[in-house]
Amino acid sequence: MSTRVVECQQYNTVGNQDADFETLGEKDSIELLLKSAKIPPKERDQLQVLDHARKVVGDDCLGQHALAITQAGAFISQRLCTLKEYPAMFKKQRLVLLKHRQKQAESQYRDVYATFEVSAEAMKATKSSYRQEWVDA
Repeated sequence: MSTRVVECQQYNTVGNQDADFETLGEKDSIELLLKSAKIPPKERDQLQVLDHARKVVGDDCLGQHALAITQAGAFISQRLCTLKEYPAMFKKQRLVLLKHRQKQAESQYRDVYATFEVSAEAMKATKSSYRQEWVDA
């Protein structure tokens, strides 16, 4: 196990405890998001698509964190929201989490957990198309 949270480093079992984990660059972040969101290649160069993707991966939302970007892309690929809608959904869920989270959930690398919560809340809201794998997750 590895952690970036100083207060939890006593639980670190691998690697260098002082490792500097970097985020992806903007270009790589956008590419990862568009691929994991299954945006067709012919649409990936459209200015509007790139602008929406830039907002999703930017510091005000996912902060170029690879795990968060992959989760957001999977959420979008399920057509639970669009690239344009994702930042608002994320920010709403993040505010809820900030009210209740513990010290160890704080991170300078943004809230990856919020990406999972966005997905969970959307799955609860879509009971008409409830799928067993969602319940299992």
